[in-house]
This record gives sequence, C-alpha cells and structure tokens, in this order.
Amino acid sequence: MSGYLPWKQIPDLLLTVVFLCACCYVLIYGKTCDWYASPAIRAGTAIGLCAFGALLLKEASVRTGTYLDLHVFTYRNVWIGMLLFLVTVIANYGSTLMVSYIKAASAADNLHGATLSLWCVLGCVLGGALSVVMIVRRIPYKYIFATGLLLVCISNVYLYFQYQPQGVYEHMILPSVCNFAGMFMPYAVVCAYGMNRLPSWLLPTWLFLMIAVRNAVAPAISMSVYGNLMQERQQHYVTRFVQDVPSLAGAVTVKGQAAIVAMKDVTGRIVWFTGIVAVLALAYPRRWSMRS
Repeated sequence: MSGYLPWKQIPDLLLTVVFLCACCYVLIYGKTCDWYASPAIRAGTAIGLCAFGALLLKEASVRTGTYLDLHVFTYRNVWIGMLLFLVTVIANYGSTLMVSYIKAASAADNLHGATLSLWCVLGCVLGGALSVVMIVRRIPYKYIFATGLLLVCISNVYLYFQYQPQGVYEHMILPSVCNFAGMFMPYAVVCAYGMNRLPSWLLPTWLFLMIAVRNAVAPAISMSVYGNLMQERQQHYVTRFVQDVPSLAGAVTVKGQAAIVAMKDVTGRIVWFTGIVAVLALAYPRRWSMRS
C-alpha cells in the first residue's frame, strides 16, 4: 500500500467530504432550521445525496485503485460493526450531559474540568487493560461488548441520582472513570470484529468506514437525537414548573432547575437504551469472536 493518495482519487475524497459535511449539517441544524421548511436544509440534503450518488457511481465504474471499495459491503461483520459503532456513540451521550452539568451546577473551573479529563484517561486505560485480559482469555466479543455497555449503564445510573441544583465536582470522578472504561471496551472489540475475515486489501476501506461512522455520522446522529430531546424535555419542565409556581415565570432558577430535571430524564432513557442493547448483545446466538 502506497504512502500517498493518488491524484486520481482526489475527486473521490472531495465527494466523500461533501457528503459527510452535508449529512452532519442536516442532522445537527435540522431542528434549528425547522427541517425541510428551510431552504438551507433542503439544499444540504440535495448536495449530500448528489455527492453520495456520484461517489457510488464513480466507485462502481472503477475496477482497481478505488477510494471506497464497495466489495467491503458484502461482508456481514462490516455492517454489524458500523451499527455497533453507532449504538456505542449514542449510548455514550451521558458523558456530554455530565460535562454540561459540571459547568452549570458546580463551582468547577477550567482547571477542574481539565483534571476531570485526566480521570477519563485513566478510565480508557482501565477499559483497554480489561479488554486485553478478556481477549487473551478468549472470551467471546459479545461479552466484552456487553460488559462495556453495562459499565456505561452503571455510570449513568450513578449520574441520575447525582444530578441536583448544587453539584459536587468530586462526585463526577467515579462516573467519569467508569463511563470511559466502559466506552473504550466496545470501541476496541468492534474495531477488531469489523475486520474479522476481511482480506488485507479491504482493511483500509474498513478503517475509513470505521472512522467515518465513529467520528462523523454517529456523533451527528447522537447530537441530533439527544439535542432535540433535551430541548423538548427542558421546555416541558419549564412549562410545568411555571404552571405550579406562576410567580417564578421566566426566573433563571426555574430554567436551571428544568435543565437539571431534563438531564435526569434523558439520562434515564440512556440507562434503558444501554441496558437493552447489552442484553440483546448477550442474547446474540453466535459466539461473535475472531476466527482462530
């Protein structure tokens, strides 16, 4: 494999970038722009579809030296791997809520926020070490995947009971370590599972798909779903609190309290989602492990 991108593949690269950017724009700003009532969203959708269609036609018409080899989609583990990456990113949205909560409800400054990131690094190290131990002991991947999701679920259960108007920074350390340890385990095994039984000439294509789904498509979908849900639940609780105490209409305290209750609401949904996916992974009939 050469160490540079051939000039003839530059159009493929540009089409891919345009498609991913258009996809992210529509998903993230769709709610803000009232979806397809906005000319910008309609234009973004049209541009994304045209770029995606042109990319598929170009790749299908080239026999060798393709930027995105379509043969990779004939492998079932590639489709399952992309789906699992999407599920993992959606399940990990609790970490975003935790950061927002720390800024809004605790006295933590930027230094404390940076220190919390160090604890996240510790969680990733622990998750990686646990994954290696389970792989060395030849434990099927579905158990490693489910273990990681259960750690994320436990972290969100802890956060659910910690969300309150006066937050304590120290109480966020344990769920941070637990959440990132659990997050790292599915990423590690899904990456390896996706390349299982792939020929060597398809590995670069799988790596591209993995990065595209993990770093572009899945975060955009997660932000769109949970961002819209968070906004809807916060407005719901603001309306309910104002109806209960009319004299506090428009007060900052009501909006802050509604935001925290909305975080608890969304976190509870993440707990259910993560737990259900973990159970489904355990119930998967196959061993879901690498071929020896």
